[in-house]
Amino acid sequence: MTLREGKPETHTSKKKQNSSLSLLPMNFKKHILGLLVTLFFSVPSFAEKSDFFGKGEVVVQGAGDDLLNAFKPGFSKESILTIPKGSRPLPADYLKEEYIVNHLSKFDGGVTKITSYNPTGSVGPPGGTFVFVKSKADDLIQQAGGDVNKLEDLLGLNRGDLGATPYRIDVNNPNGLRMPSGNEPGANEFWIPGGKTSGGILETTVDQIQLGTYTKQTVF
Repeated sequence: MTLREGKPETHTSKKKQNSSLSLLPMNFKKHILGLLVTLFFSVPSFAEKSDFFGKGEVVVQGAGDDLLNAFKPGFSKESILTIPKGSRPLPADYLKEEYIVNHLSKFDGGVTKITSYNPTGSVGPPGGTFVFVKSKADDLIQQAGGDVNKLEDLLGLNRGDLGATPYRIDVNNPNGLRMPSGNEPGANEFWIPGGKTSGGILETTVDQIQLGTYTKQTVF
């Protein structure tokens, strides 16, 4: 028994509700049903999204939204960002081990770095440099559509950081693959804990890239 305006709902009231539904025109009912069917088949399934963006990778809107379950108790993205650069803790101190292992496994096929210059020697500072997933490089560059500023936004860089003719550096077997701490020389005001740029691109850090271990080409 349910209550409506303080009074028990009777069987009579239920019959009135049912009878009111039956008064709807048949054409209207068919129209609503058609809309529901169209909507159902127009939305991609989770499996289809997983195949497109990478198996086992949940697609979310906005950088860092999937970090909700990545932090150990007592830590959050906001709490780490309040700590000044140079004093931030190691990612293993505040991120769950399974999250770190899963994140780094996505870089097994190699890494890519975008630079503002044509490198002729080592790439990146001695303390390490930021890179992203090599297998996603083509998609990222295509997404930028020839716009260097758009590429900078996706990589979490300041406008102008990549210059007019950026270069793509590919490394098949990088050394020192690790989760970024935010203490790296290249960590700017857009850095987010957890290994994702402010533009939503997965990133990690590797040791300084040595001459002879990479290939290079212009981005656009």
